[in-house]
Amino acid sequence: MLHADTNDRQFHERYVMNRLSEAERDQFEQHLAGCSECQAAVETAGRMAWALGEVRQEFAVRRATPFWRRRFTAWQAAALAAACFVVALAPGLMWYRDAARAHSVQAALQADASGDRGRVAALESELSLSHGPDAMPIYPLETMRGGGDTGEPVTQVAIPGNSTSVLLAVPRDVVLHSSKAELRDAAGRIVWSLAALPPGESESVGLAIPASVFAPGRYVLTLLGDGHTAGRFAFSVK
Repeated sequence: MLHADTNDRQFHERYVMNRLSEAERDQFEQHLAGCSECQAAVETAGRMAWALGEVRQEFAVRRATPFWRRRFTAWQAAALAAACFVVALAPGLMWYRDAARAHSVQAALQADASGDRGRVAALESELSLSHGPDAMPIYPLETMRGGGDTGEPVTQVAIPGNSTSVLLAVPRDVVLHSSKAELRDAAGRIVWSLAALPPGESESVGLAIPASVFAPGRYVLTLLGDGHTAGRFAFSVK
């Protein structure tokens, strides 16, 4: 059972009111044993159900009692106030929880993007130190985000006229989860591929591609694992 199912299907309230089927109860209790958030939600729902139950019982008695003979005791008034408070506070608590989750996801994405930019800068520095001015052109590539082919590529590649090969540098941790590389042009045609990727020892792995493969336009380098895409890198050739 996914944690999101417990909120979408109101498992906490239905569990307290004994309105779950036997199969749902078994699944929820297995999830509940290891989820502190659901344990707290069940405790809150139990208190709410108890308070509302007391109010309903008193209301049934009061309906049978003439209006002029009815009385409110202190604990009855407190129970009613507590029930109203919990009901009024619940939407605000749920909004706060959802907002906190959204903020956490946004912060994680920003940190991931920042780390990726830092890694690309490190690759550029490392490659500039390890290759002289007469070496083949080297271009560090940045991982595509969002899974689409739209938008401007991150890297602009300018291939010198006397170059026979171009070295595309990709992060080593992506290569370690890959077994094959494919290069596609803007029309989606495979113009180059490599079945066995070099492991590499540094933070980056260079893939040497013949310069004759390239014409001006947009390209996507895709690293493939066993049944999955490990990384995609977009760039354009001037």
